Amino acid sequence: WLLGDAKEDDESTWIDHSYLKRKISRISSKNILVIADSCFQEPLTRGIALADDNRPKTSLAKFLDTKSRIAITSGGNEPVLDGAAGENSIFARSLLKFLRTKKDAFTSLELYSFIRQETADMSVAGLVDQSPIYAEINSAGHEGPDFVFVQKNNFSNGQ
Repeated sequence: WLLGDAKEDDESTWIDHSYLKRKISRISSKNILVIADSCFQEPLTRGIALADDNRPKTSLAKFLDTKSRIAITSGGNEPVLDGAAGENSIFARSLLKFLRTKKDAFTSLELYSFIRQETADMSVAGLVDQSPIYAEINSAGHEGPDFVFVQKNNFSNGQ
């Protein structure tokens, strides 16, 4: 990741992919999801084939017990559209819209699918040519299948 004032010859102005992967692999949490509103692809992540998420909701409990390391980024190698001054980007707006409306447990794939569709709709309207990425984080301990969001009050009730 390059900061706004990054200099190629000054490592203090950027964060190396290998450093991030090392740090993520050392975190003891079962499930880690990196959401980055930036272009961010190889070598941190490896794209995966996405299947429709038609599994029964009861299988979410199994997902919670499997170590996952997932990244959702606002773009791959192409530049991403920032928001206007004082406004969120298209990616951040889509993320917040989904989080504000979702009441039940959901997976990162469900979140990504919503963000991808919102971004595609804006692309068709000619506002942006940007493709969000959903991927496993390589060499960070991912076992799969997915990251699960559970509202704190639901989790404490055993749901």
